[in-house]
Amino acid sequence: MERADRRYKFEHNWAKGFCYFTFGEYYNPRKMGVGRIKAVNEYLLNPQEEFGKNILHKNFDIITLVMNGNLRHNSSVKERIPLEKGQCHLLRTGPKEIKHGIQNVDQNIQGEIFEFWIENENVFKNEEGEQTTYQFDAIRKQLNSVQTIIQNDNIELSICHLDKNNTITIQNESLKNIFILNLNGPALINETVKLNDRDAFTEVCASYNLKSTESCITLLILKAI
Repeated sequence: MERADRRYKFEHNWAKGFCYFTFGEYYNPRKMGVGRIKAVNEYLLNPQEEFGKNILHKNFDIITLVMNGNLRHNSSVKERIPLEKGQCHLLRTGPKEIKHGIQNVDQNIQGEIFEFWIENENVFKNEEGEQTTYQFDAIRKQLNSVQTIIQNDNIELSICHLDKNNTITIQNESLKNIFILNLNGPALINETVKLNDRDAFTEVCASYNLKSTESCITLLILKAI
């Protein structure tokens, strides 16, 4: 269980953010990720600011999920890819180091994103890397179903909007590492575990019974395949 109020919080002139696991300036030997899921970060990026553009990465699938704002993704693979609310960007880096950065191009609006870092060593071997942009339902058009955003040989990312007092079951029979993030709540997992806003559930189970209790909820489900 990763409670929102226990996340590492940072604030700089370019952004403020929260880390669920060890990342960048934050190190905690008790929070080293969940299997190959090594980092989950939430960023509130100030207008006209950019981060990460000169940092090199390799052997990671890096997911950027845009919750609000107009952003631009820059990398060694391709520069200046526009991203907006309801879009999800996947950068796959192989054994060759690749630069990766996010820029808020809006002059007035704060950008809000989630980043997920999943190791892909021995899975993705393309030295040049690759990147793809996906759409997801950010405004709850589809209720009470699981919608897959990304699925490849390393990860599966889904979103689920549940109306009040509805239940859905997620199967995980192969017992893969999982990160279930409650974007807004409250939610109940397996009848016993309550998740509030930004809480995450990481226990490996064969199935998960997800229930909304007091209002409509939105859950992100990340599996390391």
